Amino acid sequence: WQARRGGPRRLQRLGHRGVKSASFSPQGHHVLTVSPSEAKLWSVATGQLLDTFDAVRSAVFSPQGEHVLTAEGKTAKVWSADGELLHSFSGHYANVASAVLSPDGKHVLTASLDASARLWSVATGKRETFVGHDDSLTSAVFSPDGNLFVTTSEDRTARMWSVDTGHRYTIWHDQAVTSAVFSPQGEHVLTASGYKAKLFNASTGELLHTFEHDHWVSSAVFSPQ
Repeated sequence: WQARRGGPRRLQRLGHRGVKSASFSPQGHHVLTVSPSEAKLWSVATGQLLDTFDAVRSAVFSPQGEHVLTAEGKTAKVWSADGELLHSFSGHYANVASAVLSPDGKHVLTASLDASARLWSVATGKRETFVGHDDSLTSAVFSPDGNLFVTTSEDRTARMWSVDTGHRYTIWHDQAVTSAVFSPQGEHVLTASGYKAKLFNASTGELLHTFEHDHWVSSAVFSPQ
């Protein structure tokens, strides 16, 4: 949609059934739509379908927008914008729930239903495994500087990790935690769990505020400022 006019652009008239998420590339030239069975890459200027990624659970742009990262079964894959497979990362014992690239694009972070997170070097494929959750992971996300990351899980916790030293602290919730996100400056973490979103101090894990809802909260985000 166009924010000022409120009218739909051509992308909304192209077929992609069951879309559960959509995101712009950092430069705003492309849109990535994700359904339960596939992801599609579109041109914003023309509405043309540029590529289709089959059998994916999630798909995101790299920080610079030149690559697409997908989670397919037990594997995460990095693709060029024109659909060429560049890297593949396998090793989880169960399906990958989400995969993200570090802010500098040098590492891939995967969260799996096998209750572990893995950090992969894009250049070498070397991996490091982070364990501690008691149930399937639902997501993992880097801090803005790439030094920390948060994992969320069906075990009703979110865990803060240091890339260098491992586990730092655990944040407990009443229900499964479906997502977490850092604030733009990295000072706070916002989680979604059950009927609540919770705001925490990223350094200490201190609960700062609880936002209660009448319905289930699947995700929560910060405004840019």
